[in-house]
Amino acid sequence: MTARQLLNLCQSDKVSKQSICYGYTMGLTEAGIVNEDLCMDIGITHARTMKESIEHMKANPDLLHEPAALMLLDVLRSVHPCEHSEH
Repeated sequence: MTARQLLNLCQSDKVSKQSICYGYTMGLTEAGIVNEDLCMDIGITHARTMKESIEHMKANPDLLHEPAALMLLDVLRSVHPCEHSEH
């Protein structure tokens, strides 16, 4: 899935499509935490990471052709870096 396709899901008027966006973002975030690519503070919600991702996609339309997973990991790593991360 491209970042453009994900953004379209996230911005859809249909709850079912928004749910796909939420689930995709949540799954990627959880995988990043397990793999120690992301370090999230206890109070960070999945709704917040989804909002951060949407804001980044909207602010960078020239990158929407890229794979959604790579784009989201890049933005989440920059917002929620781990001290030991080399990314």
